[in-house]
Amino acid sequence: MKSWCHSLAFIERCVNLPNIANGNITYQRNQLQVMYKCDEDYTLVGRMLRRCINGSWNWTQPSCLNKLCIVRHLVMGKNVKSK
Repeated sequence: MKSWCHSLAFIERCVNLPNIANGNITYQRNQLQVMYKCDEDYTLVGRMLRRCINGSWNWTQPSCLNKLCIVRHLVMGKNVKSK
């Protein structure tokens, strides 16, 4: 019977993700999961967590938008779009 540590050698890894502007990425769970966090005065648009599944990252990369820009868009009645 193989131990859990030995089974990790057979997991297909994902490529490292690019950094996000105005935020950072923290790799977790043997680099099979990432958590995104935005700098102060920025808010995350998109999912906070992504997982490596069969060599591909699920979901799309989120972005960090300035909170003041979001407020301006909401007050002016315009949609907020991530890049």
